[in-house]
Amino acid sequence: MRLFTGIPIPFDIREDIAAFIADAPAAMKGVKWVGKNNFHITLKFFGEVEGDIVPSIIEGLLESAAGKEPFLISLSSVGAFPSLKYPRVYWIGVEKGSEMVKNLHDDIQREMRKLGFAAEGRRFHPHCTIGRVRKFARDIQFAPVKSSFGEFVAKNFCLYKSTILK
Repeated sequence: MRLFTGIPIPFDIREDIAAFIADAPAAMKGVKWVGKNNFHITLKFFGEVEGDIVPSIIEGLLESAAGKEPFLISLSSVGAFPSLKYPRVYWIGVEKGSEMVKNLHDDIQREMRKLGFAAEGRRFHPHCTIGRVRKFARDIQFAPVKSSFGEFVAKNFCLYKSTILK
């Protein structure tokens, strides 16, 4: 099964993000927008894992969460990887709470290395993915005008099962 862990985003903020996406220019047909029920802040992507290791993953995640207090997260500033000029992934960044999310990510990475999961090869940037560019084209330009999507208290994170639809 394909697994990842992340911080869920509350319903009202997901609704706000979905409304923002709905206003995206029609010319952006090469973008596959994320559905509002799938918005989250990814902490660790595991990929395909065997079912028998899931209890160990859960144990490691609980260890990573031990002693942590809820913290405030604000979502703002739309961006893209690698850049807005040459987008492959559109995202909304974490402003307030960014350091706390990074610390949680680092703790999860440390625990998961004990189970044989490799650390990601790139620097972690806390964000919520909102769209993926399916056709890389220079004419896909998105000049987002909204700069704030609200804030919420992160009280937990979840282990998600992901299914790729074909």
